[in-house]
Amino acid sequence: MRTVPATDDRQELAEPARAAISASAADLAARIEEVRELVDERIVGSVADLAVGGDELFENLAASTRAHMVLISGMLGAWADPREAHPPPESVRWARDFLRVGVPVDRLMRSYRLGHAAFWAWWQERLREHADDVDVLAEAIAATSAWTFAYVDAVLQPLIDDHVEQQSRAGARAESVRIAEVRALLDRSAPAPDPDRAGARLRYLLRRGHVAFVAVAVPGADGGDPDPQAALERLPRTLVEQLALPEPPLVVPAAGDAVHGWIGGRALPDPADLAALRLPGVVLAFGGAGDGLDGFRDSHEEAREAARVARLCGRRPGSTVTYRDTAVLALLTADGDRARRFAGDVLGALADDSDGSRRLLATLAVFQEEQLSFARTARRLGVHQNTIAYRVRRCLELCGEEDAGSLRLRAAVALVATLRDR
Repeated sequence: MRTVPATDDRQELAEPARAAISASAADLAARIEEVRELVDERIVGSVADLAVGGDELFENLAASTRAHMVLISGMLGAWADPREAHPPPESVRWARDFLRVGVPVDRLMRSYRLGHAAFWAWWQERLREHADDVDVLAEAIAATSAWTFAYVDAVLQPLIDDHVEQQSRAGARAESVRIAEVRALLDRSAPAPDPDRAGARLRYLLRRGHVAFVAVAVPGADGGDPDPQAALERLPRTLVEQLALPEPPLVVPAAGDAVHGWIGGRALPDPADLAALRLPGVVLAFGGAGDGLDGFRDSHEEAREAARVARLCGRRPGSTVTYRDTAVLALLTADGDRARRFAGDVLGALADDSDGSRRLLATLAVFQEEQLSFARTARRLGVHQNTIAYRVRRCLELCGEEDAGSLRLRAAVALVATLRDR
């Protein structure tokens, strides 16, 4: 072990100060349990969160403090470089207890600062017993003050890093369990799992209403988020805030930059409120409301269909679709190849990709949306009624249909607008 670098302009400690530190370190080695009790009493009395861990957490605290006192007494006695200190295994175990019982990591940091203060008060008394005069005492106090702060920094940072790593691993394990549990719930080919047990494992009640959603983060330009994962991580909190939800939604990752989720409750958000949601960088698709396990499944399947239609239609980031508004297209496009053939057969020459055909089809689509009203269509498009009448007549001539409002023609117009260029 290296000699401690000078903490001021002296090259090394004077022999009297070094002797006082060595004698105090010997006292510490002989009185480990006394000092441990002082340190632990200060920590337990000031960090109330530790009580949630019960006796095991307190026992592991005692083992951690004891190991630190042994290490400190040896290193101070040898006047070793505190930067070479490593947290003892007992302190690693105690720090991991914080994650196990759900105590925030900042309480670990506070515990070490409190323990340091308790130890320092005891240590100064020992230095006063062994220092010959005030100058020796001042030198020993200054040197060991810097030493103990350096020691705490050296052993605490690896514990914090380990806590973050363990938290990440625990989160990954919990997420894997959650994904597997949701997959089992959605599997209609397997025996239905017990909804109460599954809900307890997910911390999400299943015996109530559900609205499922699919959220797709769109990276890059044109309204996309530069960090899709960050957009998805913000989603649960955003939904709680914008919809005034009493609890966060259940969310699991899906393929690509997407997540699947469920909003649960006795009183579910109004469909109009869902449709009005706008999340920058994200396309949201909602299923309909359903009850119990069947509703959990049905709403999820509807949300996925709505998301598929949104993708077919090229919906931009920040838009929201609902299954209610996309159900017809979802059914029509379930078989993409057959849907294209159907649209081509019905529309004939009107289905070509020329500018003229696109303009005629766009007019016909609005005409159908306006319940075949020439006046409303003209006002909406800003042209004369005679122009609308001509375009509609031309559409019927090109596709060989007689009724502009027929079901097959409405379906074909919706399909060609959705499937073109897809």
